[in-house]
Amino acid sequence: MDISERDILKILKEADKRSVSINEIINKLQIPAEKRSGFRKMVKRMHIESKIVRVKGSRYSLQKNRNLITGRIQAHPDGYAFLIPERTEEPDIYISPRNLRNAMHGDSVIIRIESMRRGEKREGIVLKVIKRAHTIVIGAYYLDGKAAYVIPEDRRIFQHFYIPKKNRSSAKKGQIVKGEITSYPTLRYNAEGKIIDILGYSDDPNVEIDIVVHKYDLPLKFPKKVLKEAEECPLQINPEEIKKRVDLRGLTTFTIDGETAKDFDDAVSIEKLKNGNIRLGVHIADVSYYVKENSEIDKEAFKRGTSVYFPDRAIPMLPERLSNGICSLNPMEERLTMSAIMDFDKKGNMRGYEILDTVIKSRERMTYTDVARILDGGKTLMKKYKGIKDELFLMKDLTEILGKRRLAEGSIDFDLPEADVILDMNGKIENIIKAERTIAHKMIEEFMLAANKTVASHLFWIEIPSLYRVHDKPDPLKIKEFNEFVRGFGYRIKGGVDIHPKS
Repeated sequence: MDISERDILKILKEADKRSVSINEIINKLQIPAEKRSGFRKMVKRMHIESKIVRVKGSRYSLQKNRNLITGRIQAHPDGYAFLIPERTEEPDIYISPRNLRNAMHGDSVIIRIESMRRGEKREGIVLKVIKRAHTIVIGAYYLDGKAAYVIPEDRRIFQHFYIPKKNRSSAKKGQIVKGEITSYPTLRYNAEGKIIDILGYSDDPNVEIDIVVHKYDLPLKFPKKVLKEAEECPLQINPEEIKKRVDLRGLTTFTIDGETAKDFDDAVSIEKLKNGNIRLGVHIADVSYYVKENSEIDKEAFKRGTSVYFPDRAIPMLPERLSNGICSLNPMEERLTMSAIMDFDKKGNMRGYEILDTVIKSRERMTYTDVARILDGGKTLMKKYKGIKDELFLMKDLTEILGKRRLAEGSIDFDLPEADVILDMNGKIENIIKAERTIAHKMIEEFMLAANKTVASHLFWIEIPSLYRVHDKPDPLKIKEFNEFVRGFGYRIKGGVDIHPKS
């Protein structure tokens, strides 16, 4: 009879947690001697393809065995690691340095549960590396006598990569290099590699950024087909498209961003209505009009996920023709937007809203610093921006109203300081100071929160499925411990286990 993989899987499934030797499988399936060599090759192939797991010697088991778990290695610079299981409901599993064996940070592996650590944490041992996470390593070139190594910049990669003489290029001791892994570590041998690029010495500011770029494999250039598609995007708005949208070009809109910002993706507007309510407009660049689903630009943006910002430069998610051009709400230029128009009363209650496809023409490119100075009474700037001065003070009033209402509903402001990196003329860090958070920052934060809340509520009520970022309810045990702690200060949280934000 012909033996199939299904027959082998059936035997291993019947064995449940127990591993089964290859001889036991041969006996159960009554495989004749002349076919055993081919059968052993089949079992070996199933192991290589991760359909089954070799546990010890020639003993095999299913991955579904509760003692065998598949996941990703998350290493710690101190030498130990955790397995992050594929099944999200599974807790992380501790792996000691010895039990990590030849696995590296980021690798997909199969482990076996060995024991319980301190009576709580499960402890595992790596049985097999399914997929390697790294093909490239960035690190310092190091000489030890005649032997050469690359010591990874990422301290979670513990292995030092031996570089054979023929693969050393012209690297010098202490330089940061980019190495290609030619062989991965085994239980007997070191990992090996070859140098494919020399970045320079580590104290060079440009090299520091190169390290980050290579370490996280950030894409510096756009593929030609993406750039070609971007070149086909118009630099002016089609008049026919304007006719399909709500025309807000006559409305006083402006952007507020940091001094170094080059692309502006949101603008705001405000006006006092005859009934005393305040109408706030948040206008977001309509990128989806230019970036169609499954287009080359869309696929590339999906890969990148976000723009990446450095102290002196940025790696954009979209080609510059879009990000700094037609999709940027530059002053005095017509732009396609999606707008959330919201009416608030004097207490911050929303009295109505509209979500519209619009076209706007931003009047000014404002900075947080200038807006804060105007609101603090800066006369020179007030004269310069007299056309929007009244709008800025009305925005300040609305910000205070919305902030008070949000706090009354149970919101907590974690006003944590952020760092502002100051560079000298050579691009080296001169100072790191606490970034100033002004009323201008709070204005934009408050208005974006209002817009997000409005859009989320709108999608909820018209039953369109959406992704929401939510916070889990607090752990009842932690609440109990916290209550005991604050009782000494004369405070008490009411509500027992079912705690509400306001409490």
